[in-house]
Amino acid sequence: MYELLSAYTDWKIKAIDKVIDHIHPDILHQHDDWGNKKDLFLPPSVWRELIKPHYKRFYDHVKSRGVLIQHHNDSISGVLAEDMVELGIDMWQGVLPQDDIPGIIEKTEGKLILMGGIDMQKIDFPGADQEMVDAEVMHVIDTYMPLGSFIPCITSIFAIHKNVDDMLNQALNKYGALYAEKHF
Repeated sequence: MYELLSAYTDWKIKAIDKVIDHIHPDILHQHDDWGNKKDLFLPPSVWRELIKPHYKRFYDHVKSRGVLIQHHNDSISGVLAEDMVELGIDMWQGVLPQDDIPGIIEKTEGKLILMGGIDMQKIDFPGADQEMVDAEVMHVIDTYMPLGSFIPCITSIFAIHKNVDDMLNQALNKYGALYAEKHF
């Protein structure tokens, strides 16, 4: 398995070099969930032994090319937050509200921007209304923004229900602007 992951990493490095050479991105958004909403797929010790070295090699290469790294991982992974910093991940997109967001911010000391925190289970259903969405967004902004290194957003790419996406964008724009007016 280790050799397979090593060969795959070699391929990813060649592929990302072509992207960087031709497109010149500022940031790489990499998707790889390392668990689910309850736990990691692998014990942390196994993940560190089997998975981490390959990410380290890949992300070190990407960073050497001057590209920031945003890693999507919408699974309980707070136990790996310091590993993410060691890997050179700039932003963890998809941090779940079920994870210990304040604890993760504290232990990573502002070296990892967390993106997420919105509990889609509370608001992503056909009967959701703007008031529900506003309340969740206000809770997330008021709870996590004061801690620093946090950007409120959904943990996935988009809501399951289109009307919820529209309400979320409205709430994030409105309450994000109000928070910025008060604090910046």
